[in-house]
Amino acid sequence: MKKIFRLLLGLLAGVGAGVLIGTMIGMIADGVSVGEAFGRLEDIDFGEMALVCVSSLVFAAVALLLQIILHEAGHLIMGLLTGYRFVSFRIFNLTLLRQDGRLRIKRFALAGTGGQCLMSPPDRPIAEIDTRWYNLGGVLMNALTAAAALLCVCLFPMNVWLKMFLAIFSFFGICCALLNGIPMKVSGIGNDGYNLLHLEREPENKRFLYCILAVNARLQSGERIEALPEEWFYSDGTPDWSNGLEANWRLMGATRLLSQHRWQEAYDELSAALSSEDRIMKIMLMELKCELTYACLMLGKTAEAQTHFDSELQTYAAKYSSTQSGKKRLLAAWKLVAEGDRAGAEAELDYLRTHRDDYLIRGEADMDITLTEHLLLRSSSAAEE
Repeated sequence: MKKIFRLLLGLLAGVGAGVLIGTMIGMIADGVSVGEAFGRLEDIDFGEMALVCVSSLVFAAVALLLQIILHEAGHLIMGLLTGYRFVSFRIFNLTLLRQDGRLRIKRFALAGTGGQCLMSPPDRPIAEIDTRWYNLGGVLMNALTAAAALLCVCLFPMNVWLKMFLAIFSFFGICCALLNGIPMKVSGIGNDGYNLLHLEREPENKRFLYCILAVNARLQSGERIEALPEEWFYSDGTPDWSNGLEANWRLMGATRLLSQHRWQEAYDELSAALSSEDRIMKIMLMELKCELTYACLMLGKTAEAQTHFDSELQTYAAKYSSTQSGKKRLLAAWKLVAEGDRAGAEAELDYLRTHRDDYLIRGEADMDITLTEHLLLRSSSAAEE
């Protein structure tokens, strides 16, 4: 959010400077001397100009926030209309979810995303599940609300401030619709248009999406990943970690192997993925290295773990450890195995236990607590021997 405000402030400053410079150039082009042009600037009401600039900034921030909310609401509405079931609705780091029969708000952060609407797929064969409307819902909502706001500005008399807000709201709606609707990758992450295109062209991607949504729904309800159907994590195809959906799905499979104490299998899959490191999107690469570091630590490959867990990855893990329990599990293992700091590892476990119900993905939090308890117990047994 801070980056967005800084961007808006920069844009606004640029617009203000552009207006002043353009005004000066216009007057000089009309034959007004430079000195006289500067003199005429004194007639401008800079207080009124400042009010307009500040109002524009506030309107832009509110309009952008509303368009993000409306975008995710579009996914929700179209998902519900095509048989999907509500799981969670996130704007920035605040997530609304249904848990134990009631709505709750929890904190969750995911790099590279401003919002996210997760739903559980319909109970139908994968080939019969429609993914087009679910993916297009956000773009349609942005486009329709932008068009409605623009029509109001053109057709109805209104206060100048309301007209300004609706114009800005329409502008951001059009921008959101285009940025999400035109197939592209932003920071390596495919937008709605990109995902829709690849879901239609590559049927296997629909299976990946189905499994990701189904696993997320079950984990958020409190189920453990090791208890989920084996077929959701099986594929005999050649891994393509450059495919965002497949990378997400394979990462879930590797985490499942870790939950089953199948350290070597998880290590083999994750380390093999690094052979195509330059083709993996940044956020997936960071997540992959987190789980690979953990697998290395569990196998006693401390030297290799140190090569993966560099300062950038340590900062990343610490940043998201309050909203993603897996990062606390990793930090506990790092402190115990790499640093020999048992007290620090126990402190991470205490945090996990204390904040178990605060984590969005409850099944994952339970798994991470169990894995950390196992590691500390294994360390104690080894010390006694």
